Amino acid sequence: MSESDEWRSAIAPAEDLLRLGKQLVSDASEALSARQANGAVRVGHGDVRPEHVYVDGGVVRIIDPLDFSLPLRTNDVLSDIAFLVTDLYDLGSDDVAGALIRSYHSATMWKEHFPAVLSLFTAQKAAVRSYICWLQASESKDRVMLLARADRYARFGLCASHWVGQHVDDHASA
Repeated sequence: MSESDEWRSAIAPAEDLLRLGKQLVSDASEALSARQANGAVRVGHGDVRPEHVYVDGGVVRIIDPLDFSLPLRTNDVLSDIAFLVTDLYDLGSDDVAGALIRSYHSATMWKEHFPAVLSLFTAQKAAVRSYICWLQASESKDRVMLLARADRYARFGLCASHWVGQHVDDHASA
């Protein structure tokens, strides 16, 4: 495969994800407004990753928020959950990501619109992570690995609605 074919192949899932993202935003616009009106938009972390989460004596602590930008930290609470779910999936910890979704869904007072909004944010975070890998690949000797990772993120974003829904449905039927 030529280098240009490699790049074209790597970008195709990301382009599909961009199209899906536009549809997810349209589908979730009323849900996002309702969640904002009901208090689901708050100052949070802004970029929760696995290395920011610590468990100490059964208490979960999240460190290192985006201190430099209050607007980047102010979002629907599911935005932070989506960051963590996306990275856990990338690390191969699908089971932990699923447990996080089920636990948060069980504990939250904002159950209405949960799957649609978490799917939207998860697809968005996966798109961002895919794009970052794609950019890094353009300047790295690890191009093949980074393009594969960009592809994995994009494909996860494409199936986010199904994947999130499956974990919420599993919890609801348990």
